[in-house]
Amino acid sequence: DTIVILPGHSETAITAAVTFDIAGIRAIGLGEGRNRPAFNRSGTIDLFDITAANVRIHNLRVLDTADTAGALINIRAADFKATKCVLEHSVGPLVAVTVTTAGDRFWFEDCLWLGTAAGPDISIDLEGSGAGDDFTIKNCMANYRGSSGLDLAFIRNTADSTIGGLIDGLT
Repeated sequence: DTIVILPGHSETAITAAVTFDIAGIRAIGLGEGRNRPAFNRSGTIDLFDITAANVRIHNLRVLDTADTAGALINIRAADFKATKCVLEHSVGPLVAVTVTTAGDRFWFEDCLWLGTAAGPDISIDLEGSGAGDDFTIKNCMANYRGSSGLDLAFIRNTADSTIGGLIDGLT
């Protein structure tokens, strides 16, 4: 299945996770720049919860304006791919993307991590033994100048046991 989201579409004050629980589903946003579809969470939730394999998101703005708990994207299944997306933290969340032990082979390409206020700690947090094995981050940019920088790291591995990964063209 493919979900096509029109330019300028905005989902605001989302209080329950948007769960991607169908294998192979795709969410494709149309539009450019700030006209691409936007999803803004409100509360201590993971905004996008990836629970099925082979999920793809493309050309979406995924953001939060205040709450520090939870994440913009929580990857709990293998082979997730995000392309041309903007992951924007304001004072929250502290972590943009969390990856569990089931989140192997995740892929981010041509994405932007954007900090707009002081607060963000980590862009990608690998949580647990073997989280995110064989990941790829390609041609992405991390711009935290508007947030005074990240407090901890672009990638943090809490278990120190991820097998392989490629970072190519991260600015």
